[in-house]
Amino acid sequence: MSSIMLGTSASEGIPSIFCDCNNCRKARAAKGKNIRTRTDFLIDEKNIIDFGPDIYAQVLREDIDLVNLENVFLTHFHDDHISLSNLMTHNSGKSVCNKPLNIYGSKEALEGIRWIFPIYKDHTHADAPDYFTHFNLMPLDPFVTYSIGGLAVTPILSSHFGFATNELGFNYIIQKGNGENFLYAVDTGWYNAETWNFLRQFDIQLDFIVIECTYCTCKLPYHQDGHLDFENLLLMIDEFNKCAVIKKGTPIYVTHISHLNELSHEETQKYFDSLPWNLKMGYDGMKID
Repeated sequence: MSSIMLGTSASEGIPSIFCDCNNCRKARAAKGKNIRTRTDFLIDEKNIIDFGPDIYAQVLREDIDLVNLENVFLTHFHDDHISLSNLMTHNSGKSVCNKPLNIYGSKEALEGIRWIFPIYKDHTHADAPDYFTHFNLMPLDPFVTYSIGGLAVTPILSSHFGFATNELGFNYIIQKGNGENFLYAVDTGWYNAETWNFLRQFDIQLDFIVIECTYCTCKLPYHQDGHLDFENLLLMIDEFNKCAVIKKGTPIYVTHISHLNELSHEETQKYFDSLPWNLKMGYDGMKID
């Protein structure tokens, strides 16, 4: 199956429910690709990156189900990337989902989740069910390649911190069984030296990149950590090229867009078309073959 960009917004969604800014008003009026739910990326029927608060609506929209899902690769512990209330429903699918769901991520992120799990319980009754017995929390180390779910998965360090103590988020290099390789770079800003050095030595040519550009038209300092704007996105792409993991024609799909972006989907793609890179503005439901 094709990989699917289930959602492509930053934490607020577009339009943001509590916002009446010009950008949100334009999105409400234009609809279509300008309406964005929180970011999730379905690799294939067994594997997904992040499991956010809009996953139910995304699955309905795409007319698919997740009964064969085995592995969730968590980028970081922020509530727009991991929704425990949505995960709870895995235990309700007893007729089909009869084996635990594996949640992979940094040990810091998984400790944060482990701390939250007990809150989701009926605290009035001593024999209340534990909704999270159907999950395996599987810590990964950065810069190590693992064989998981028919994939070779290499987490690398982003420059974006999560809620958990000392938690620096993961980006993922994914090598699929069909030989396709891609980098999922959400959330992040400019990488630290350790990550850039790893990419320079990583002997692989990426078939595509999925990368965030949270702040788009907003102006951030050069080499800003945490998130990207247009200028820092281009600096990242240029550095990927210097690391020899991409070439000029490599498709680069842009996601995790904030409502602060002053351009519509179509206007952003027109801007991308003026650049020397093969940039594609992602949208909810976009399929990558």
